[in-house]
Amino acid sequence: MQATVLYGPRDIRFEERPEPAIVEPTDAIISLPVTCICGSDLWPYRGIAPFPAATAMGHEYCGYVEEVARRARCGRHPEHARTLRRDGDRLVRG
Repeated sequence: MQATVLYGPRDIRFEERPEPAIVEPTDAIISLPVTCICGSDLWPYRGIAPFPAATAMGHEYCGYVEEVARRARCGRHPEHARTLRRDGDRLVRG
């Protein structure tokens, strides 16, 4: 899997990362054909905001559900969540 990783101000690297795996019963694996850089990614890139370590960029995305653990859900709050029921579900996060 490939990722765009920010290592420091103006230090971005395109590199290989391990393939994801289901670990927790709430996990889901989403393939991401498209991601976007958010304005909030630009602050650490410019050196204006600190960040703790090398960070994968692009937290705004569109993707497809590839694999779902038994308790995986969309959304942070149970009242807003919907169960990811099947592979191939579309997911958008912005």
